[in-house]
Amino acid sequence: MVRPCPDEADTARLLALAWWDRPAEQLTRLLRTVMSGTVDDIEAAAPTA
Repeated sequence: MVRPCPDEADTARLLALAWWDRPAEQLTRLLRTVMSGTVDDIEAAAPTA
């Protein structure tokens, strides 16, 4: 399934999360959410600094 690109607001939220800069162990835990979740899901699952 191809999903539409995120809108500008969601793009800004994803950039602010910078999930790709997280340590590998955090990314492993977030992988399923990043691959199939919404921006809200990623925000909720991402550990805070």
